[in-house]
Amino acid sequence: TNFSNGFFNTEEVEIINVFDKPCMKSVWDEANKPSCLYFSLTQWINESEMSDVEKQENPSFSCTGGYLKKYDYKEAFTKSVTEASKEDRDLIRALPNFNNEKFLEISGVDLSQLD
Repeated sequence: TNFSNGFFNTEEVEIINVFDKPCMKSVWDEANKPSCLYFSLTQWINESEMSDVEKQENPSFSCTGGYLKKYDYKEAFTKSVTEASKEDRDLIRALPNFNNEKFLEISGVDLSQLD
């Protein structure tokens, strides 16, 4: 969902939704969240790491020394989670109200198929 936390509020809420179920905000705030949940939609690719196809598609690489690769949301999310450690993926599974089907819908990653 987007903007589910509201706008122009003067009071902090005690209960939020996590995986579409109520959760105390304090429980969520204290949950150990792995860094793989924070990812970028872009990645600098150095010329030395570029494929021939990438060089053809990004001819300015010779001036810039590479190119800025862009990912869509689920592609970036999938890359981040699949490249994360098993320990980080276990931290995701330990989040309050974790639901693999909802995580798959949001992220594109089926954690039941990893590790």
